Amino acid sequence: MENSTLLENYNYYEKLLLEFCIVSTYPYFFSNFHGASRYMENVAPLLKRTYEEINRNRRRLLLAAYDVYPEYMYCDPDQFHWYESDARTNIFDLYYLSDSGYVHLTRGSPEGHRQPEFYMLTPAGADVIEVPDKFDNRFPVANNL
Repeated sequence: MENSTLLENYNYYEKLLLEFCIVSTYPYFFSNFHGASRYMENVAPLLKRTYEEINRNRRRLLLAAYDVYPEYMYCDPDQFHWYESDARTNIFDLYYLSDSGYVHLTRGSPEGHRQPEFYMLTPAGADVIEVPDKFDNRFPVANNL
């Protein structure tokens, strides 16, 4: 895949994530309109990462779920929240993996931003790890984890 295509995909998912955030907080925006801008100001910017950095983080999340399968992996609020760029990046990658069918998410509180609480590997996620060369083809990195 070309870098321009990857950047377009990255921008698409970033926009999609923001739209989901707004839709999931729809009642909040209209019940407290003056607080809405303050609410969105607290969201950290998404880190600009290389394709390899993106893949390394997604591989890390998948392997963590694989290690505890068939149990759910806990989303530590210190590592999965909207207020620091690294933690927001984890949320972004986790929702990407969920939308791709590799993990199943459970959501915490219905108020505020979409906050994952737990995630578990799906059969598609196990296959991408276990089938020879599939993991490296789907999430390539220069030096494997």
